[in-house]
Amino acid sequence: MATSQLAQTTLRSVLGQHGLDEMLAELAERSGMAAMSGTGGDMRDIEAAAEAGDRRAALAIDVYVTAVRDYVGAYLVELGGTDALVFTGGIGQHSPLVRSKGCEGLDFAGVMLDAGRNAAATGECRIDAPGSPTAIWVMPTNEELIVARQAAELLAGRQENTRDD
Repeated sequence: MATSQLAQTTLRSVLGQHGLDEMLAELAERSGMAAMSGTGGDMRDIEAAAEAGDRRAALAIDVYVTAVRDYVGAYLVELGGTDALVFTGGIGQHSPLVRSKGCEGLDFAGVMLDAGRNAAATGECRIDAPGSPTAIWVMPTNEELIVARQAAELLAGRQENTRDD
């Protein structure tokens, strides 16, 4: 059986009685962090559940932080160190816990977090400890604006490609 036929057969068997839209909704709403933690997937809810003693939520945080640390470590190796580490986006901007666990044990690489500054962080600010060779920043993002700009660029590109000049 050709690869594309196998993929189509597999997709049909996975979808069963459900349509593609239902499957995508299932993946978006009940997989990943939501499935692992047993919550709706919002990190604030996961942190609250973990703080209340929920072991699944605590595990989900640990898995997430491990992934963050894996990326930080990989980039530290590729770059030979770093001048700055930036936490951004919803979780990076609003989760002192993830930032703290993400920087834990990275003193050897010059990443030294100030616990007080981390806990008090709001808006754009530095949270590195005095004397830290690496600046650690929290940077707000406007994700909706980024998506809107990307959509506008995509649409502009399509318009340019469809002109009959």
